[in-house]
Amino acid sequence: MFDFDSEDLSRAVAHFADAGKIVSGVCHGPCGLLGVTLADGSSLLAGKKVTGYSWAEEKLARRAEEVPFSLEERLEAEAGEYSTATVPMTKHVVVDGNLVTGQNPMSASGVGEAVVELLGR
Repeated sequence: MFDFDSEDLSRAVAHFADAGKIVSGVCHGPCGLLGVTLADGSSLLAGKKVTGYSWAEEKLARRAEEVPFSLEERLEAEAGEYSTATVPMTKHVVVDGNLVTGQNPMSASGVGEAVVELLGR
């Protein structure tokens, strides 16, 4: 979370999204999708369905005091729809167009599978 606040990263993500490439993140990785502005001036996450590490999971991992912000709150504020698995620390993957997000480490394989499926189209 600490190293995703980068103008270079935001520009790279915007470049890929504007080019119609697949953009993905899993666990805390969706932090790199926050604040990304596309060439048309819109937010990458505006109107999109996403997921990422939940606040309940931060608490379960006893990391709530260690992280600089709640990724869940930030994604809820920027995205069209934020969702989580019913049970924390279980697989949850969200695909919205070329945007693929996974909630937690248990979602990593599902994110990879979704990316491979999109590449096959």
